[in-house]
Amino acid sequence: MQEQKESGQTEKYVEHKAVDQYLVNTHAFHNAHLIRTALPRDLTRPLHYAQDRQKHHNELATLFRETQDSKRVANAQKAAERKKKNEAEKGKKRRRVEDLIDAGDVIDDDAEGMTMAVDV
Repeated sequence: MQEQKESGQTEKYVEHKAVDQYLVNTHAFHNAHLIRTALPRDLTRPLHYAQDRQKHHNELATLFRETQDSKRVANAQKAAERKKKNEAEKGKKRRRVEDLIDAGDVIDDDAEGMTMAVDV
């Protein structure tokens, strides 16, 4: 019915039924120890993600060591390039200041910085 008139349109919907089964994530609760005491052990026992934990740990440690070494080498190369670039820029600035001093454009070289004479 629409505005008290028969429209002929139907609407599909899902009707849920009550189920007596529950999923409880015991790792997400603040008081999970209380739930574990209330439920049987076979429902709350921890499941191992690796059969041989030490072997799995050693494999992951080797993998991480290799990736970490490659990251260190890459970061060292980037740092060396950055240092070289910064030193080149400092050299350019130093040469410009020396050129200004040689040209006599610098009137005062005090602790606050250089004061230059500007032709207007």
